[in-house]
Amino acid sequence: MNRLVAETNVVAQEFKKFDDLNLWIETAFKTVAGAANLHTEPNGNIGLLLTSDAEIKKLNANFRNQDKATNVLSFPAEQDEFAGLFEAEGELQYLGDIAMAFETLNREAGTQNKPIKAHFIHLLIHSILHLLGYDHIDDDEATEMENIEIQLLKTIAIENPYH
Repeated sequence: MNRLVAETNVVAQEFKKFDDLNLWIETAFKTVAGAANLHTEPNGNIGLLLTSDAEIKKLNANFRNQDKATNVLSFPAEQDEFAGLFEAEGELQYLGDIAMAFETLNREAGTQNKPIKAHFIHLLIHSILHLLGYDHIDDDEATEMENIEIQLLKTIAIENPYH
């Protein structure tokens, strides 16, 4: 059975107000780990940083050359330049790191009129797929990735985020 494990570092105090945050993370991880239609086996260790817009802006500038905050960044382990950024120790294969920013996540959830829980889980699933090698650079890749996300979210009663 596939298993995804996170070493989570919650830096942003705003994330700490959600009593069920660990359940949200577990839901996203179990949903991806249970998926049967992925190209890559979802089995491994992931570093998860829950941070602020200010901190993710620094990461985005340093690693993506974009001087702005964003909702989430994924750093796949196979990209040597990102290896070990927030590396978690463990017996499972290290898949990479994910950083999420509270302010952008919260603002987008409000703007898109969706519960922050649903938006958080969607973005976490989206980011895990990036660590597994999925991308949305061209239209075909984007369609494939979005369809997988929609199918996975449907299994946990979260509406299609691409409406």
